[in-house]
Amino acid sequence: MRKIISLILCLISLPAAAQIIPPRYAGSDDPDVFRKQFEKKVTKVMKRDGYRIEELSHELLMKFTIDTLGRCVDVQYPDSLGGVRFNPTQRSRELLNTALSELNPFTPAYKDGRKIPYVRKMLINMNSVSYTHLTLPTTPYV
Repeated sequence: MRKIISLILCLISLPAAAQIIPPRYAGSDDPDVFRKQFEKKVTKVMKRDGYRIEELSHELLMKFTIDTLGRCVDVQYPDSLGGVRFNPTQRSRELLNTALSELNPFTPAYKDGRKIPYVRKMLINMNSVSYTHLTLPTTPYV
């Protein structure tokens, strides 16, 4: 009986599978913190650089990688998601790229104590100045 109990205790104390700690923005892992800052920056860039709502895509999908230095790199605009087609205008891409590049960096994601790249996807609705932002499931880039 003692051997069975000690075997169970050994199995329970095995190290857990590698856990990924997602990136943090402004000290928070809450996506709303990043969303709010991104909305503010998009609005600021839009006003500063003279973008008009008529020249922007109403809805688009944005995908980027948060690298091991916390920078947003490899920004992409996929043309579909689940059968829904997106056609972002060049002006929309310019606006979002500029706003993203002017934000403070993230604290990178970690796995096994090491920094790792991390992919984030966002569905952006620009029908209003408030820019509704939906965070889609994010995935580590491993």
